Amino acid sequence: MDRSLKRHYETIVEFSAAIRILSPRSISPNEVQRGCAALSRSCQSWARMGCHLTPYFHFAQHMEPQYLQLGPCYGWWVYGYERNNGWLGRTAHNGHLGGELEATMMRRWWKAKFIHDLVRIRFVLIFHLC
Repeated sequence: MDRSLKRHYETIVEFSAAIRILSPRSISPNEVQRGCAALSRSCQSWARMGCHLTPYFHFAQHMEPQYLQLGPCYGWWVYGYERNNGWLGRTAHNGHLGGELEATMMRRWWKAKFIHDLVRIRFVLIFHLC
């Protein structure tokens, strides 16, 4: 990994500028393009430096269409992911290891999904019969 403090500092400044451009309550298409370009440049710079990057950095490369479709990130940025992570984190796993934890979480997810669908279908049927 490249340990140049100057390059890391420059990349962090560009990353911070990108977040500052992309995070207000209102944003224009021009600002979206400018902010996403700065975010992309900073992520690519870290990749060239050999830094370990998580999948979220790759996901960040594809955010411009979301901004243009959904508007400012103030209303949609990470809330859904954090909510679901918290929900999955409360799953009782009883110390399961080696793939069992993932299966337990998936079963809990599908159970909640099926219950939600069942309640929704019953609700629709009741109101259609009235």
